Amino acid sequence: MPTSYCDLAYSVDFSAGFDMVRVDVFLEDHLRRIPDYLLWLVGDFLSSRSFYVERNGDRSKTLPLNLGWAQGSVLGPILFNMYMSKLPEKINAGLVTTYADDTYVLVESEDWQICKTKASTILEKHLSFLQSKG
Repeated sequence: MPTSYCDLAYSVDFSAGFDMVRVDVFLEDHLRRIPDYLLWLVGDFLSSRSFYVERNGDRSKTLPLNLGWAQGSVLGPILFNMYMSKLPEKINAGLVTTYADDTYVLVESEDWQICKTKASTILEKHLSFLQSKG
């Protein structure tokens, strides 16, 4: 009988997570997964976006925006789920749950030290995965 048991969980919640997505990386990874009949909608949603900054009545020039997509949209969480869909296989954790920009990972072991080591390794893989995305 084990002397100890460990369930360890961590959570990642991005601040403005949809803003971190590189559209070119997303399209390269998922273009073949989007049905042709929806491709025009997704393409329109992700392209031809721009921004400017205004302060005290002064406005900067308008620049293209090639990163992220609109917050609060219906399509945004679905696309972000697609963007993060490779995470579970990349970090090889027991249980990974994601929805939009929230991720929860559960690590378990019959030994506390092994559990801590597994969690640390999984978190390193998680961070590496996120950095490789853009």
